[in-house]
Amino acid sequence: MMFRYWIFISMLFLPLATSTSAMASDEQTVQTKRDAVNTVERKKQYNIQVQHKKNTAGEVTNAEGTSKKVLPTKVMSDDYLWGLYKSGQFTKLGKLIQQTKLSHPGWLPDAKLERLLFEHKVIRRVSRAIKQQNFAIVLKNYQTQPGVFGCERNQWRLFIAKAYLKRKKVDHALDVYNQILTSCDFTVRFETLEHAAQYLSESEFEIIFKQQKKWALSSTEKKALSQLNQRRLLRLAQQANEKKDNVQALRLANKLSHLLMKTKEAPMLEALAWLYFEQKKFTLALKHFKVAYQQQPSKSALEGMAYTYLQLEKYSELEGLLDAYHGEVKGTGVFVNTLSVLAGQALADKNYEKTLLLLAELKALRALQNSELEMVAWAQYHLKQFSQAAALFEQLYHIQPSLSYAQGLYFSLLQLGQQDKLAALSQKLGGELRRLVMLAKTNNLQTLEQSQAFAVSNDHSPKVHVTQMSRDRSGNFALSRMNLQKRVLAFTMPSALRNEKTKDKILFQYERFDMNLRDGALPQAFAPNQPFNPGFAIGSMQDIGQSNYALPVIQNKHHGYEWSLGYVYDASDATYQLQVGQLVYDAFNLSELKVNASYKHEDDNSMYRLALYKKPLPSSLLSYLGLPDPYKGTEYWGAVSRYGGEATGYMVLPNEWSLSGSVVAESRSGEQVATNEYVSVYTGLSYQFDLSNFLYFTAGPYMRWEHSTMNQNYYTIGHGGYFSPQFLWDKGLSLSFMTATDKSWLVKTSASVGHQNIRQDASPYFPLGSVTVLNAASYPSSVNAELHYQLDISGVFAVNENLRVHASFLRSSSNVGYNESSYMLGLTYYFDQQGSHVSVDDFPAYGLSPLY
Repeated sequence: MMFRYWIFISMLFLPLATSTSAMASDEQTVQTKRDAVNTVERKKQYNIQVQHKKNTAGEVTNAEGTSKKVLPTKVMSDDYLWGLYKSGQFTKLGKLIQQTKLSHPGWLPDAKLERLLFEHKVIRRVSRAIKQQNFAIVLKNYQTQPGVFGCERNQWRLFIAKAYLKRKKVDHALDVYNQILTSCDFTVRFETLEHAAQYLSESEFEIIFKQQKKWALSSTEKKALSQLNQRRLLRLAQQANEKKDNVQALRLANKLSHLLMKTKEAPMLEALAWLYFEQKKFTLALKHFKVAYQQQPSKSALEGMAYTYLQLEKYSELEGLLDAYHGEVKGTGVFVNTLSVLAGQALADKNYEKTLLLLAELKALRALQNSELEMVAWAQYHLKQFSQAAALFEQLYHIQPSLSYAQGLYFSLLQLGQQDKLAALSQKLGGELRRLVMLAKTNNLQTLEQSQAFAVSNDHSPKVHVTQMSRDRSGNFALSRMNLQKRVLAFTMPSALRNEKTKDKILFQYERFDMNLRDGALPQAFAPNQPFNPGFAIGSMQDIGQSNYALPVIQNKHHGYEWSLGYVYDASDATYQLQVGQLVYDAFNLSELKVNASYKHEDDNSMYRLALYKKPLPSSLLSYLGLPDPYKGTEYWGAVSRYGGEATGYMVLPNEWSLSGSVVAESRSGEQVATNEYVSVYTGLSYQFDLSNFLYFTAGPYMRWEHSTMNQNYYTIGHGGYFSPQFLWDKGLSLSFMTATDKSWLVKTSASVGHQNIRQDASPYFPLGSVTVLNAASYPSSVNAELHYQLDISGVFAVNENLRVHASFLRSSSNVGYNESSYMLGLTYYFDQQGSHVSVDDFPAYGLSPLY
């Protein structure tokens, strides 16, 4: 029964299944036919040949005159396409692939081939952009096609990093560096670190250099990285050195030194040693030169050691080095240069035979310079080879008539007893030799023998003075009693016009002063019939008829500065000098001009000097800076200037005598101060004593006369507050000497003691008539006679060949009981070495004059 049922059901569905199968079969047949038709159509399309003609561009033209591309008639094989790629025919390959895709819809080439072709296009595009420095295109491709920027094309990524750094995008650049350092092999990483070391700052590089600690490296790779880091530190230190950033240069150098003392890289050690040398760290330089030479002997390291010994003035070590390595360094620059220095040191050590031996060896290598010939001459002189020394000094003097050569010739001929030849040569050659012969009559120049033998005139060297000065003056109460402090900074340098015949120089001086009236108090009690009492007679002064007197208030401390700029033209027998400057006192907005012009002529037996000037008179607060009227507060008076001229000179007399003198004429005036005329005349007669250990020692009588037309020694308006007698007659004895200049110190002294008669006339309270008083109209006159003295002593000490310490002290008792003490303590630094002996030029030219 069931069986029949299934048969019945199967018969029902059989037509339906047959129909479905037939439908599927029909559809397959239709598709097959369609494909066949399509194939035929493609063949027709690819093999059209009726009424068509090819044009020159690979196109065909139809009857209507239009053209179209000739497409491939068949699909290209992969082997053929790969062949084009491998042969580098990328353009042809790209066109074929594109055309085939158009002609065969659904066809695709080998995926790898297409990817490589695409990468090639990107590579060409990026390469062209890098060549054109087009950062935007390179960056865009880097962001969209990072796969192209692989380790094999590391230079592209380094280009991007550098471009980021130029645009101050350091973080972006560090990201690029880190991507390379975390994905590529050691060769590429090392290349990247080299690039970063060139363009990153020290701190930025440290950030990425720490990456190398994470790498597994061989000993060779570790050494390469260490050397890279050392080169980087050296380059940064050298750059800091070139920029004069000494702190940074030394910091980096010390950091590098710590590394190099472990690795002992000789070239790097030597380069670091020269860096220390340029930084004037000569002890460190010597240490690194020695280690470098031990690791890898070289002439450069030897030269470094030699020059460093020279700078450290270790002459015995220098000699030992040259002896030990004579063969390696002979004929080199360092050998030639140090021979001259060692000869000079031997001469200073009085080892004259050694001096001649060293200079003979130098002469075998090159011609001796004038300074070296001079050393030969002085060595011959001290070995008592006076004839050879005289001939050589005369030869040098013909080349350049300098003082040093003149002294050598003078002493040599003197030792030979050839005074007649010396006199004849002085007449014939003139200049310094003639002056030296004439000055020998008054100055014991034979004692200069030891000092001047090796001296170079320090007048040729730029120099700077720094000085502290003080003047303390006693007097009545605040107005004439004072302490004046000055700090002086002075520069002297050769001018651009200097030549062999002149010693032109430029001078600059700055003086900062502080004036203190010490007690600063005015007297508390007055006698109405004595209005000249200083506590009362000041400014406009109160009317004499009043019974009560207000005490004026005087400022106790004052400040200001003076400056001057000068030029000196110093020829062989004449010197011209011009200085201009200013006194500036802020309290009263005082700005006074200072001018000084002078001419000095010197010949064989005489000298004279003429000067014109305008300068302040620092006798008291009133004369120097001025005062406001303490009663009215609206008037200002004082600040006296001296307009004058001066003539000074001396002449040599027979039998060791000399005559000197000076004449001064001035007109003195200030703000609301009566004009005063002043004249002084001085004359002195000196005898030159022939004493050993002294450059000169003279003593003799003097006389001095002074006259002012008006007594201005008071403090009411119209007066200047300075000592101005109508008659002063001073006579006494003076003494002057200077020690010989053959040592590292020098002392000079001048002293005088005398008796003077002084007359000061009566003077009106108000010489300008600007204020009316009720009673007495004049200060009384006075006549005085007194003994007085003055002592001025100065000294110079050579600390080394560039630095001098100088000090001066002056004490005087004069001017009607006014006692004064002044001192000066300072330093002079010469930019050129001057030797270990001092000379007369080492004394500051201005002395204590800024205080007076």
